[in-house]
Amino acid sequence: MKCGIYNSDFVFQEVNTYDIKSLCKSIVNKITSRDYQMKLLFYEYQKNITRFDPYFEFCLHELGLCVLDPLGTGRDQILISHNKHAYLLQSNPFNNNYKPKDFDLFDSKTDIIIDYPTLTDINIGYRKDFQDMSNITEGIADSYGYVDSFFVRGIDNLAKIELIDEMLGSKNYYDEDAYLLRHNIKPLEILTNRSNCVGIKRNPDGKFSVEYLSENTGKLKEFIDSLSNNNLLSD
Repeated sequence: MKCGIYNSDFVFQEVNTYDIKSLCKSIVNKITSRDYQMKLLFYEYQKNITRFDPYFEFCLHELGLCVLDPLGTGRDQILISHNKHAYLLQSNPFNNNYKPKDFDLFDSKTDIIIDYPTLTDINIGYRKDFQDMSNITEGIADSYGYVDSFFVRGIDNLAKIELIDEMLGSKNYYDEDAYLLRHNIKPLEILTNRSNCVGIKRNPDGKFSVEYLSENTGKLKEFIDSLSNNNLLSD
């Protein structure tokens, strides 16, 4: 199974998945160096996206980049943007006669696995330092901070997005994650098996359930200890 991208000219190019972030950075730097309006537009992405990668988000939503097999599972899945909204499709509907620019969500015969808005800090409920946790519903907390899953309808979908994000920029993560996914390990389990990554959910009684397997340190340990000390941690 090939992996790679459709570029802005809707031409497929084989690219290692883990090289896509660096490729996006080169593309954006080149474009913004010669087009002031694009530079201003990218500045808005940089200003509003800190948890995820603004270069990739810009290429996805503004330049029409599409990623084939972003989870490295060997399936024909594709990540695209349509009307500034990302869609992970179960199968690739595109061919020589049907290009990404022609994509019609309501006319497509392929299933949508997940869909979500631009990954701005506001859209994802991002809290870098675990402050103001009153609006937590369910999400993932790690060394970067907390991301709520409300914007993508569930923590399992959020885990897929976080895996894609790390696989686009790291060969080590790509090799590890793709191997585990191909052996039917769930994305959330992959993340929470690591140190300093937990799944967290607010229960109806106001207390929090926390799911993790490995040791947590630093600000994440302090956060969990704070929940426990304030009787906010469920049994």
